[in-house]
Amino acid sequence: MRIRSYSPFSEAQAVFVELKKKFDGIVYKRRVKMSRRAASAFCTGGIGFEQACALYPLMEGVGAGAGAGASGGSAANADAGANADAGANKLAADGAISGTGSAQCGAQASGTASAAERWIQRVPSRGEVQIGHEIEAFLKRYDDLAPSMLISCLREAWCPIDPADEDCVDRVTF
Repeated sequence: MRIRSYSPFSEAQAVFVELKKKFDGIVYKRRVKMSRRAASAFCTGGIGFEQACALYPLMEGVGAGAGAGASGGSAANADAGANADAGANKLAADGAISGTGSAQCGAQASGTASAAERWIQRVPSRGEVQIGHEIEAFLKRYDDLAPSMLISCLREAWCPIDPADEDCVDRVTF
């Protein structure tokens, strides 16, 4: 199991919670996208996938200024921060998590969105909910999991820049 991020630390940032399994020489990867705070509460706070996503929503930008970093990245709106802080206070009051002032559960990144973009709360798809339940079962089966390492690297991903190729999934990473 791992939690993967593709950008510098931010509480509102999108991360992927992943399970990787190898069977008959083939690697299978199951992953869900959620906010870093939701991932922290889900993996260490003892709350379910859907509850974590509801309490700490991943806000995604749509519109002119919403580029690659917008999926929970650098410019989360004030409502996202308020919702996440309210969720942290509720979890702490319920005793579900402790240390809401820690690096993993601290204040949401703040910023302002341009007038041409707006932010929407990302709702997990049915497939993601299914994968979330699989990860929940894994966490219950191995209830004494703890972080074992942090790997950090600089990556440069190359992909098509032609807008007509926007749906292309081919990418080369150095």
